[in-house]
Amino acid sequence: MLGPSLQELDAAAEAGLVSRRDRGDLSIYCYRPRCAFEKLWNDVTRHARGIVLDRRSSRVVARPFRKFFNLGEMPETQPEALPATPFRVEEKLDGSLGIVFHHDDRWDVCTKGAFESEQARYARAELLPRYRMSEVPERWTVLTEMIYPENRIIVDYSGRRELVLLAAVDRDTGHEIDLESRRGLAAAMGMRCVSVFEHADLLELPFGDNDEGFVVRFDDGQRVKVKSPRYTQIHRVLEHCTPRRVLEMLQTGAYESIRAQIPHDLAGEFDDLGASLRMTLAKALFNAHSDARHHGDLRAQDAALAEEVSRHELVRPFLATRGLTDVPDEAEDLYSPAMRRLERPDRTAQP
Repeated sequence: MLGPSLQELDAAAEAGLVSRRDRGDLSIYCYRPRCAFEKLWNDVTRHARGIVLDRRSSRVVARPFRKFFNLGEMPETQPEALPATPFRVEEKLDGSLGIVFHHDDRWDVCTKGAFESEQARYARAELLPRYRMSEVPERWTVLTEMIYPENRIIVDYSGRRELVLLAAVDRDTGHEIDLESRRGLAAAMGMRCVSVFEHADLLELPFGDNDEGFVVRFDDGQRVKVKSPRYTQIHRVLEHCTPRRVLEMLQTGAYESIRAQIPHDLAGEFDDLGASLRMTLAKALFNAHSDARHHGDLRAQDAALAEEVSRHELVRPFLATRGLTDVPDEAEDLYSPAMRRLERPDRTAQP
């Protein structure tokens, strides 16, 4: 069989390198984040990007792209190491990969890590029925980009709701259909095909303000992502939209300068989180002073006081070791205990 076997994928799942999710007799595999952080890429982890196998027969049911990387991210994607072969440049769409496959007499769709993700359920119910899937050979995996407003990442697609054809791959051989066949397939299905551009130098690609970037496909099948610098900058900023990181920005005074880098129509969640954290700190400070006035200078060993203190987790580090009159003077003094609280591991989280 082309690519890793069911046993090899299961072993990688046991080793914590890939995730495995089952639905009936099917298993879907996807590399875990540690593969990127620790550079644990091999033939198995690179294939585990939404590959689906039937556990009864060990056959591949859906064969997506192998994992491919950004320009300069890996030794083989350094500019000097790229293949000296012709290439084509395609639009890099900013949605979710929709892996469309045929199984049990019907066409289905999954994302790279799940059969029942929110995106897969939406595409199955609302998008896939729009297309003439009867025109597609059942052995082909149809690789699409799922685009709809509720799944927006950064790029604004002005309300479009669609699947866009990226490629079609024979699940048994791994053969990818050529460009003309892809265009013909798109026309037969009634699906838009990803745009192809004529560019001679991949190091001098023109980026628009509302683009993610490009995918460069070489004739030997290798793909490389080339992302817009603006997109990369915005994406990096939005990665900071977590309670801990926003709290750090508020503490260091960097909040407003970072907020200014986010497009207005994407900044709502960022602003909501900042406002919520500010309110939480102010409320904790108010409660601390209220308790101080009520209890005087009693210490936290007192049972009644301990019960009162337990209601205010953010100020507990101050109150548990000092008299309640020794509370923080400013909300800013609560940043450190709040940060420690946010840094605690979530013991209920599943791997």
